[in-house]
Amino acid sequence: QPTLIHVLTEKGRGYEPAESAPEKFHGLGSFDPDTGSVNENSGAITFSQAFGNSLCELAEKHDDVVAITAAMCSGTGMSEYAERFKDRFYDVGIAEEHAVVFAAGLAVEGYRPVIAMYSTFLQRALDYVFHDVCLQNLPVIICTDRAGIVGDGPTHHGINDVAFLKTIPGLSILAPADECELRNMLFAAYAKNAPVIIRYPRATGSGKQCKNSDMKWGEAEVIQKGKDLSIWAVGKEVETAIEVAKILKKRKINATVVNTRFLKPFDSKLLIKHAEQMPIYTIEDCQISAGLGSIADSVLINTKHNGVKHFGWGDEIIPHGTISGIRKKYNMTPEKIAERMI
Repeated sequence: QPTLIHVLTEKGRGYEPAESAPEKFHGLGSFDPDTGSVNENSGAITFSQAFGNSLCELAEKHDDVVAITAAMCSGTGMSEYAERFKDRFYDVGIAEEHAVVFAAGLAVEGYRPVIAMYSTFLQRALDYVFHDVCLQNLPVIICTDRAGIVGDGPTHHGINDVAFLKTIPGLSILAPADECELRNMLFAAYAKNAPVIIRYPRATGSGKQCKNSDMKWGEAEVIQKGKDLSIWAVGKEVETAIEVAKILKKRKINATVVNTRFLKPFDSKLLIKHAEQMPIYTIEDCQISAGLGSIADSVLINTKHNGVKHFGWGDEIIPHGTISGIRKKYNMTPEKIAERMI
């Protein structure tokens, strides 16, 4: 006959450091097993921390801002916000679908919801992003942490989100190059008053001082100018592109470097201008067939250009490993990318 066994589990049971900090030990890097001490980063702020700080700043300025997460409060950098703005914070549990439709309901009532979740889990809620948010053009901001390759294996690599999202009408997709741009994009998304995705990696930022930006919606940013080729990079891969340009310069090749910033709306005008003058190369922490590479191809297919080549992830399951190890295996280091450009 039907039988129900109800088991109450305890995360980390038998290991005191994990028992006392279950969310912290849910997914983390290397740590000392004797003490439980986690090997932290060098002190540079992470994208997740930058998001949390920026969200608090946004909430201070606007009383209608509410934040939603799906059992990822600490992982997405929202702990301080949850403490400071208790009446404007909702953790809906492991229910990304509900997080999005709940945000849509709040938006209908005049609130300005900001959702934070991992990129790989957003795909659970695609139906609601389309039907409940975008069809009604509701001002919901979805911040997708862990976009790109991560150290947690195939189930957590956030390289498919752009493929899922870019064809949804009315949805903007932004990708900051550093923690300062993330802050400015969050404020720009609030001002836009429409559905917006902001995607960023599990990584440390640049450590530079942040200032307000006059970033124009839908416009890419030229980081440096060169005459021989144009490298278009998105998100933290802008750092990779800058390193590639330095390597090329030693070989007497002058490269333009472009921070794409907006995957949608995309700066087609600037891409076409560069493509008419020199070869185009794209670098992304995403599937080439569905991300920046495919966007660039769709723009240039019926336009005169000087060639285009892409660097990113192919149509395959990327295995588990360290981020640096995976990048070496797939020739996604600045040195290997520069070699393939020459």
